[in-house]
Amino acid sequence: MPANSAATPATPAQQVPAAPRPAAAAPRPEPAAQPVAPAAQPPVPAYQPSAPVLVPAPVYQQQGQPAPDSAYTQPSPNAPPPAYVPPDQPQAKPISASEDKGGTTRESIAVSLIAGPMFGTTLGGDNHPEVKTGTTGMVRLALDGYLIPQFSMGTYLLYTSLSPEQGSESADLWAFGGTFKGCFGRANTFQFRPGLAMAYQYEKPSFSGVSSAKGFGIAVVGDVAFPIGQGGLMGLFQLSFVSQPAGGGDGYGLTFPPAIYLAGGLEFGK
Repeated sequence: MPANSAATPATPAQQVPAAPRPAAAAPRPEPAAQPVAPAAQPPVPAYQPSAPVLVPAPVYQQQGQPAPDSAYTQPSPNAPPPAYVPPDQPQAKPISASEDKGGTTRESIAVSLIAGPMFGTTLGGDNHPEVKTGTTGMVRLALDGYLIPQFSMGTYLLYTSLSPEQGSESADLWAFGGTFKGCFGRANTFQFRPGLAMAYQYEKPSFSGVSSAKGFGIAVVGDVAFPIGQGGLMGLFQLSFVSQPAGGGDGYGLTFPPAIYLAGGLEFGK
């Protein structure tokens, strides 16, 4: 056989092949956690009020007397508490206007009487000579009704005598009219009351041969009032005047500008 065909001695590696290394074992999968169902809860029963239980009421009786037929209702332990009922409140006593010392209200009706000096003026008019009058006295009685605490309407009667500065003749003047006045101030305290007065005026001269005169009077009034006692009694000062812009008698006219007066007195209201 040819030389190259001779068998070549085998090496140890060629004689015994190496055993393959076993592959690493795959990790064993963990079993999935199973959800745990919650324990079944018993259903909550709906609230149903129980029927009242009638229990005989305890009877306290004396020996020899029959027991009365009575019973009371015992509330159920599951019943809701009773609603709160407030006790009866005492009725507040209404406060009259005269008792309201700190409010703005005041008496609903007030009667006043004032007197004082009235200064002179000048009488004149058609077919009437100008005559200057001197200072004289006056008196005024008034009744005022308060529609609201800050406003009043009233009526008044005023008397005065118009006497010339020279001579003994005079004329009596009567004025009957109405007033509209505001009221500023708290009840039963210092008050200021401005207003307007309008009146029908009648003049009767004391000398013969001259007829009586009639006219229309208008004036501005300013009152100052203050308490001087209990029961609605107040002191009153008034500054105003008497005037006659239109008027006259038979065959003559009689007018005169304001004759200012300052009077004081008392006022009683309720």
